[in-house]
Amino acid sequence: MDVEFPYSWVNAIRQLTELRYLALYVGNFELQWISHLRYLQTLQVKSHKKLCIRGASLWEMTELRHVNIEQFSLEGEYNDQESSTTMLENLKTFRTWYISRYDINPRFWWKFSNLEELSLRIKYAPKFPLFPISEVHTYLHSLFLDFTLTEFWDSVGWESYFVFSSNLRDLSLNGCFLMKEMVSNIARLRKLESLKLKGGTPLERTQSYCWDVRNVEFRALKYLILLDMQMDEWIASEESFPVLEELVIQDGYYFKEIPPSFVDIPTLRLIEVIDCDDSLVASVMNIKSEIEETSGCDRLQVLIL
Repeated sequence: MDVEFPYSWVNAIRQLTELRYLALYVGNFELQWISHLRYLQTLQVKSHKKLCIRGASLWEMTELRHVNIEQFSLEGEYNDQESSTTMLENLKTFRTWYISRYDINPRFWWKFSNLEELSLRIKYAPKFPLFPISEVHTYLHSLFLDFTLTEFWDSVGWESYFVFSSNLRDLSLNGCFLMKEMVSNIARLRKLESLKLKGGTPLERTQSYCWDVRNVEFRALKYLILLDMQMDEWIASEESFPVLEELVIQDGYYFKEIPPSFVDIPTLRLIEVIDCDDSLVASVMNIKSEIEETSGCDRLQVLIL
C-alpha cells in the first residue's frame, strides 16, 4: 500500500492490520503508530525532514525484512541498561540510518545479524569499530557509508575502526578520506566486486594528494566508480586491479591521467568519463590506442560524456 498524507494519516491505516508492504510520504512519523502491523515486511518512508525514531517500537516488528527511511536517527537502545534482547533476524535491508552519536553500544549491531544491505550516514568519527565483530554480519554484501566531512577534520586514527564484513561485494563510500589504512581495509575484502568512491578529500587540502595503490591488490574488483575524487595524482601497478572490467570517472578535474598500467589489465572492456579534464580524457584515449596496438583488436570501449 502506497500512502501520501501531508497531515494526519495514522487513523487511515489503523484497521489495516494485515499489511505486508507500506510506503509513506509524511511530514512526521513514529514507528509506534504502525507497530500494530505485526505482519509488515517492507516499510518505506519519505519525508521532507530527518526523522527521529524510537527503537523500542522497532523491536516489536519482528517480521520486517526491508526498511528504507530516507533519513532517520534512532533514539534509545544505546547502552546495556536500555538494550532490548529482541533480534530482528528477518531484516535484510536497512536504510538510511543517520548516526549522530558515537557512543552506541557495540552489542546493538548484533540485533541485525542477517543484514544483507546497509546504508549509514555518519556524523561523528567512531570511538570503536563500526562493526565490532565483522563475522557477525556474514550475510552483509552491500554497504553504503556517507561521511560528514567537517566532523572528521580533527579526528585521528578513525580509519582503524572501519573493519568491514569480509563478504562485502558492493561498497560505496561518500566523503571518505583515502588514508593508507582505510585503503588497506578495503583491499582485504577478497569478494569485493564493486567499489564506488566520492569526494575523498585529504585532511589537509592545501597539500597535494597522491592515491598510490602500487602495493595494493583489489583482487576481485570488477567495477570501479570515482566521483569528484579530489586527488592530484593516481598511481597503480598492473597487479592493483587484475580483473577490473569497468572504470567510471565523473567530475575528474583534479588528477590528470589514469595510471598507464591500465593497458595491462586483460579484462578491462569499458572506461566511461563524464565531465572530466581534457588531459584526463586524453590519457584514456592513449590507453585505448595502446591496447589496440599491443593486442591487435579494439576490445576497449570508451565513452566520453
